[in-house]
Amino acid sequence: MKSRKTNDLALRLRNNDISAFNTLYWDYHGPVYANALKLTRDSSIAEDIVQEVFVTLWEKRHTIDPKQDVAGWLFVVSHNKAKT
Repeated sequence: MKSRKTNDLALRLRNNDISAFNTLYWDYHGPVYANALKLTRDSSIAEDIVQEVFVTLWEKRHTIDPKQDVAGWLFVVSHNKAKT
């Protein structure tokens, strides 16, 4: 059920739907933060990573594939940003 919801949100996001972005943010900012904190062990850096991840999501919204797992995309981006 969750994947279908996120697929619908990804499709809406591609069409510049800010409410879809907000829903994705509220659904995933906590888990993305926890992942970033686990990787960096620094709450300030983890907060910055969360912000960067969701800015990147908005900037790349037109390239998001609604058939792909948006949650997975968020975690890959957060992992990559934590390693830089």
